[in-house]
Amino acid sequence: MKNEKRKTGIEPKVFFPPLIIVGILCWLTVRDLDAANVVINAVFSYVTNVWGWAFEWYMVVMLFGWFWLVFGPYAKKRLGNEPPEFSTASWIFMMFASCTSAAVLFWGSIE
Repeated sequence: MKNEKRKTGIEPKVFFPPLIIVGILCWLTVRDLDAANVVINAVFSYVTNVWGWAFEWYMVVMLFGWFWLVFGPYAKKRLGNEPPEFSTASWIFMMFASCTSAAVLFWGSIE
């Protein structure tokens, strides 16, 4: 393997357009909070009333996709040649701990 230099830093074409858009939206929101509130509520109402079914079906499709990956032809497929670093029980406990931590952070900020 040759000495490959990894490019580090910010990719301007990817970083700056979203930054500018978010900055403009923040400025417009701070400038006229009442108008921004009307627009945000209208967008929320549109998304939930018109596209609410799509979110529900997305979750159903993802659930079936998960079952297909877990119990289907790719169930025994290993990613890489190394054995797992953690046991199945360790993974379950790590997922439980991370979900519990996320819930504490989420609900703690609400309280």
